[in-house]
Amino acid sequence: MLYYLCKLKFSTALHIGDSSSARSLETSKMVFGADTLFSALCHEAVTLGGRDLLECFYQLARDDKLLFSDSMPYCGETLYMPRPVAQARHKTEGDPRLRKRYKKMSYLPVALMDNYLAYLRGEANFEVSFAEDEDKAGALEKQPVVHTKFGRHSTVAKVSIQGREETEPFHVGTFTFFDEPGHEDCGLYIIVGYAEESVRLLALRLLNSLSFSGIGGKTSAGYGRFTVSDEIFLDEVCDKQTDWLKQKLHNSESSSFMLLNLALPKEEEMAAAAEESTYALERRGGFVRSRDYGGTFYKKKTGYLFAAGSVFKKPFRGDIFDVAVEGAHPVYRFGKAMFLGVDL
Repeated sequence: MLYYLCKLKFSTALHIGDSSSARSLETSKMVFGADTLFSALCHEAVTLGGRDLLECFYQLARDDKLLFSDSMPYCGETLYMPRPVAQARHKTEGDPRLRKRYKKMSYLPVALMDNYLAYLRGEANFEVSFAEDEDKAGALEKQPVVHTKFGRHSTVAKVSIQGREETEPFHVGTFTFFDEPGHEDCGLYIIVGYAEESVRLLALRLLNSLSFSGIGGKTSAGYGRFTVSDEIFLDEVCDKQTDWLKQKLHNSESSSFMLLNLALPKEEEMAAAAEESTYALERRGGFVRSRDYGGTFYKKKTGYLFAAGSVFKKPFRGDIFDVAVEGAHPVYRFGKAMFLGVDL
C-alpha cells in the first residue's frame, strides 16, 4: 500500500452535523470522518460515471486497494493528528493543571507524537505551550507550541420559504478556518492509501469533483467547498513530519496500532480487536442523498464506530457496511481501518 496526503483549503465555511464523539464538540464540528468522505465520493462517482463508476470505486475500497483517513487539521506547515486514546502508564512530574489541559487536546502536532508516546509509556514528561496563551500573555517558556484553535465557530440565521406561505427561520452552525493576517492558514488534510497509480488518480478525480460540490451539510447553500492546495507522496522524502508518518504507516511490527479513521471490525475480527484495546466510540447516522433511492428522505441505519485515535494491540481490516433501511439500492458506510504502528 502506498500513501498520499492531500491538503484541503476551504473557500467556504463547513457545516458538520453534531457528533456524540468522546472528543470535544468544538473539534467534532470542524472535521469530517472517512465515512462521510467515502459517501460523498460515491455520490460524485454516480454523477461522473453512473453506477458503473460507483461499482468500480466501491470494489477498490472493499478489496483494500483504496483507503481513507479521517480529515485532520493543519496550521501553516504543521500537520496535526488525533491524540492517542490511552492512559499514561506511570505518573510523571509536572504541573497537574497542565496535565488536565493536555487531556482536553484532541489533536497534537505530528512532530510531537514521539514525545507524547514516551509520556504515555512513563518515560518522560510532556510539556508544551499553547498558542492561545502566547497571544494573551506574550512569549512563554521555550517549549513546543501547540494550537488548539484552527478557526471560528459561528451560527448563521437562515430562512426557509420554499413551498410555504410564511417564512420559517432556522440556524446553521458553521466553522471557518483561519485565513487572514495575524493567523497562520489552517485547513484539513486527508491521507489516501492506494494500491497503484490508477487508483490514486481515480480518487483524486472524485475529490476534485467533490471540491466544487462541497462536503458536509448544507452544500446546496454553498458550504464545504475547497481546493486541493497541496499533494504530498508520503513514500517519497519530504520533511521530518511526513517521514514520521511514512514510517508509522508502514510499521506492522509495533506493539500497538492507532486508528486514523472511523472504522469497525468485521464480526469475526471483533473479539481480537477489542482485547486490550483503549478506544472511543462515535455514533454515526445521517440521511441518504441519492435521488434514485426513494421518493423521500430516508435515514441510514445508526451505528457506532471506533473513533480515530483508538489504540489496539492487533490491527483489523474492517469492512464497508450496507446501512440502507429500505430503498432502491445499497447505501455504503466506510469502516475500513487505516493504522499507524506505535509503541505503547
